[in-house]
Amino acid sequence: MEDPLNRPATDEEVAEVDRLLKATNKKTPDGPSALDRASAASTTSLSLEQLPRFPCGPDKRPLVAGGFKAATTDPAQIAAWKAQFPNCLWGVPTGAVTGIDIIDIDPEGLRWFEANRHLIPVTRVHRTPSGGLHFFFKHAPGLRCSRGKIAPGVDVCADGGYVIWWPQ
Repeated sequence: MEDPLNRPATDEEVAEVDRLLKATNKKTPDGPSALDRASAASTTSLSLEQLPRFPCGPDKRPLVAGGFKAATTDPAQIAAWKAQFPNCLWGVPTGAVTGIDIIDIDPEGLRWFEANRHLIPVTRVHRTPSGGLHFFFKHAPGLRCSRGKIAPGVDVCADGGYVIWWPQ
């Protein structure tokens, strides 16, 4: 029986990745386009200190009322949260709020990624503690979060979502 994750993407999955990456205009594995380079450049220099953030617990759930909607860059509020939650993880909203979208590939989706990595342009990547990957992209207006729509273990974090900014 064929492994459903260790296979080339279906037409529907390719269409979803194309829609997700429409801002990069990447359609072939011929190397990065000018827009790919722009997406990579726009995400490479990101640092947590530049982005609105909010504290999360070890279960990745927000520790403050309002969750990702409470995210701020205000140094006084961040200092207060650091004092209140000294060992917290930091959540960063995705989508239009920060200008970033994430392809979140969990360990379950890594075989799919290996078979389809040529579809994903070069960009900033964070490795997660569970062995997954977060690929950062310039926000594509109108893109919303989805879970497993591309493939099992492959999620999109965009408008209406957030990602944990794992220490690098």
